[in-house]
Amino acid sequence: MYTILLPVDADGTHIRDAIDAIASLPADPEELSVVVLNVFKEFSVSDSEGGVVDSEEIFDEKEIPAGVEQAVALLEEHEIEPTVRREHGNVTETIIEVATEIDADQIVMAGRGRSPVGKALFGSTTQGVLRAANRPVTIVMKKS
Repeated sequence: MYTILLPVDADGTHIRDAIDAIASLPADPEELSVVVLNVFKEFSVSDSEGGVVDSEEIFDEKEIPAGVEQAVALLEEHEIEPTVRREHGNVTETIIEVATEIDADQIVMAGRGRSPVGKALFGSTTQGVLRAANRPVTIVMKKS
């Protein structure tokens, strides 16, 4: 079994191209184990009354974002049955932790389009994963 971790943001930005890349791997879909991961970003903010609202208080692991549902449907179109995980925490750290926990053979991430200057750099989550991962990371940029 070849295990792939597919981090997906809440709106599933550019996820179709990443899934097409997974589906194009030279493997039988039944030999692929794809874990779709959505990380609810950890935060803490002050409200107008001086209280603090912590992300832990509003996180619901059963609340599946539209982007995750979209990713699952696209994978199923390619006859790949994914597993879904929803976690809470620092996004980059959580991606690395889950990849280690599931012993992922590869992390596949959807890249985002950037301005001409921004194209020289990946987004902060992508950069963090590239720097911290101890396994192959594939960044799939949106097709032109």
